[in-house]
Amino acid sequence: MIAIIIHGGAGKWPEDKYAHAKAGCEAARDAAYRLLRDGASALDAVEEALRLLEDDPLFNAGTGSHPNAAGEIEMDAILVDGAARRFGAVAAIQKVQHPISVARRVMEATPHCLLAGSGATRFAREQGFPEYAEELLRAGETASPAQDTVGAVALDTQGRIAAGTSTGGTANKLPGRVGDSPIFGCGAYANGLAGASATGVGEDLMRVMMARSVVDAACVDPDPCRAARCGVRLLDEIHGAGGVICLRREGSVGFACNTPAMAVAFIDGQGTRASFVKL
Repeated sequence: MIAIIIHGGAGKWPEDKYAHAKAGCEAARDAAYRLLRDGASALDAVEEALRLLEDDPLFNAGTGSHPNAAGEIEMDAILVDGAARRFGAVAAIQKVQHPISVARRVMEATPHCLLAGSGATRFAREQGFPEYAEELLRAGETASPAQDTVGAVALDTQGRIAAGTSTGGTANKLPGRVGDSPIFGCGAYANGLAGASATGVGEDLMRVMMARSVVDAACVDPDPCRAARCGVRLLDEIHGAGGVICLRREGSVGFACNTPAMAVAFIDGQGTRASFVKL
């Protein structure tokens, strides 16, 4: 059994962006699903899905990342291997095309879990990731201010779950600001039973450990939509804003948000596929 669920961010998506957001999530979903169908790992599927979303300037990740208050791009990403209980992450990394791939390299090529700032960028260069031209990243400045973090959760044929999240962070943030996305248990989390990826206001999501809270709920509740709603209720308690996607080991998927819209696309373990922007 295989399954994949993608999000393109929760927020105030303008209606004229719905079609593009839906199509972008569908393309990432379908590419990841093809890999899973051919026997690729859940890690491979999540990385591929997020690389595609990082390449689409509509989304606030990679090419479409928001500049900070100094007019610079600083990006965060995390990739979680639920079966092995390990992860790799980068925070405030600059001038790389695919932060999610650098995060995976942190997990697989170092004894560390998280690299930040100039150290993360230097590591990317040492690992052969080329400098991504600043003018390409600047293309993100013209994207919708409603765009948000992207994420994915996948289940492979071996029953392994992986989760990942990538973002350019809040527009006009202070240089060096890091949100929930690269923080294990906040922006993404997975274990042997379930996985989740969060999106929204990073400071709010960190306060409720959004991804870990949803996975914990999904481990005891067979309905991942209820588990996702549990996470959103935690946000409501602190007047936070955001959303989350969730996937369980038997292939069921869930999602919830308290924002006007959230771009989602999935194919669950039964082969049911769907996509939408407004829930």
